[in-house]
Amino acid sequence: MKIQTKYIVIISILFFSKSIFSQENIKLEFDNYLSFYSNVNIQDSYREKNIIGEKQLFLKPFLSFESGFEFHKKINSYLEYGLGLKFGLIPFNQRYFINNDSMLISVYGGNYNQQNREFELYLAPSLSLKINLKQFKKQTLYTELGVNLILTKYYDSDRGELGIGDSIGQEIKLYEFTLLPNPKKFHASLFLRVGMSKKIKNRIFNYGITANYMPGYIRKGAFAFYNISNPSSGEIKMKLNYIGFFASYGISLNKKNELKEME
Repeated sequence: MKIQTKYIVIISILFFSKSIFSQENIKLEFDNYLSFYSNVNIQDSYREKNIIGEKQLFLKPFLSFESGFEFHKKINSYLEYGLGLKFGLIPFNQRYFINNDSMLISVYGGNYNQQNREFELYLAPSLSLKINLKQFKKQTLYTELGVNLILTKYYDSDRGELGIGDSIGQEIKLYEFTLLPNPKKFHASLFLRVGMSKKIKNRIFNYGITANYMPGYIRKGAFAFYNISNPSSGEIKMKLNYIGFFASYGISLNKKNELKEME
């Protein structure tokens, strides 16, 4: 089941937009703070397109993370803007299984089962708007909308394949996986957070759920299975979409300045 993060973003925006105009009893203690941010998320893998033949490539969502630092500055009692720098992982996640009985050539050995979990690091400067919605005793419900600028390294192409020897020593190709050249270094994505904020002295803690949606594709490529009774081929494309849990730990950059509760 693919992660439809764009629908989560749209529904959450509509839900919380009404709350902005009915805020009561919001209490903020700090004007500015610097925080360490991290999330653990479930990301989409590649999506198969234009498949010919029987499905052989098994692509599933996987566990990943992001981490980094963020600076928040108060605009008024309800709004803050944030600037951040995060890093995360892009997967090269592929898995396939070839049964020896399905091969069209005579070979020695059993089944061929491969799972690739290589990753590539990316950086992501971010800009966001945090909206404090409602006070619950010592915690504040908030939502935060923002945009990431994903920075990736350029590469010409990436290719993996499986070849085996037949009875007379010739190599026979069974599988090929190719990532196309990636000329773009910058990819935009949108993110949404919904969580709680708690302040203890000059420390601030944020935690909740987060979702990221990328309109374009960050990876494109192709795959093919050969010399088996059920060959297949197709395209692969991947967006940096995820949903997960986040937490941050912040330190005030100002002297403590408690605001009276709004009447």
